[in-house]
Amino acid sequence: MALTLKSSIGTPTANSYVTVGSANTYFASRINSDQWNDISGGTSNTATVRQKKEGLLIQATREIDHQYRYFGSKFNAGIEEQSDFQNLEFPRGHHIDADSNEFIKEEIKFATYEQALWLLERRSQRRTEEGATVQLDMVSRDAYVFLAPFVDRSVRRINNYPHQKSFF
Repeated sequence: MALTLKSSIGTPTANSYVTVGSANTYFASRINSDQWNDISGGTSNTATVRQKKEGLLIQATREIDHQYRYFGSKFNAGIEEQSDFQNLEFPRGHHIDADSNEFIKEEIKFATYEQALWLLERRSQRRTEEGATVQLDMVSRDAYVFLAPFVDRSVRRINNYPHQKSFF
């Protein structure tokens, strides 16, 4: 079954904080992002390339959402209708602009891009190093740099990894 990237802010069907187009723009101006730009994997089919990128962005978003507890509550946490709950952890209730519109902070988008690239690099490494086991369900250091201001350190984290110091 093909994945479909849905990046509508604060909706129950969203599964990514960013789009493939915004990720391509980010990586076009970032050094050491050749793997993202050359993700074709030997195919010239642009639909296949797009689908691979969408899968990486969806997985990156999922890992960001499930690794930590974040300050505040989801933007629409007070809504009565179960069908109206937002699917993702961001935007948080305090992420609103001057017109009271919810938005995803740039740092969360940057973390998603970095996590997607990290996933791509790890998958490539896993394919080339026979017998190597690489754990993919963690947040990369580069992504955590952007997430750190939003992580609620007063509660125990969901997972502990070597690059993340324990707070207890």
